[in-house]
Amino acid sequence: MNCKNVKKMIPSYLDEDLKPAEREEVKNHLPSCESCRQEVLAYEKSWNVLKQWSAVEPDPGYISRFWTQLGQEKSWLGQAADAVKSLALQVRFVPVYAAIAVLAVTAVMTLRLSVRTYQTEVVLTRLSGEDMEMVENIDLAENFEIVAEMDLWEDMDVIESLEVPGTPAEGVS
Repeated sequence: MNCKNVKKMIPSYLDEDLKPAEREEVKNHLPSCESCRQEVLAYEKSWNVLKQWSAVEPDPGYISRFWTQLGQEKSWLGQAADAVKSLALQVRFVPVYAAIAVLAVTAVMTLRLSVRTYQTEVVLTRLSGEDMEMVENIDLAENFEIVAEMDLWEDMDVIESLEVPGTPAEGVS
């Protein structure tokens, strides 16, 4: 058996938890290997020290005090959040908050206007020549019904008969 396997089995060997054949192999290996014997001695010393160690019973209220104190403590993240809150709620920063709000509103409005302008440009670039002419004369198109119904000669008579304020009327000297 090699040292690597023996060193893995030393704790079980000392607890006498090995099968008889394995125990015999470890026992036969130890006299011929100084390294494994040192490992066994180190384990035995450690366990002897642990056996001498007496259990300590905490005070009766220790556990409740421990959990109470732990519940009152905040994590580093909570402490950082509290520091930011206390700094942010100071009155001297009100002008800064107002400036940030104005900048945010201005940025949003500018962005919306830019998007609308871009969308309009995209639509206009896709229009044909006839469509562009119609867009240029949109005022006439909106008032087409009024223009179509207008009797030009009749309206000219009405316009001629109107008196313009500040000008002398015909026949008055």
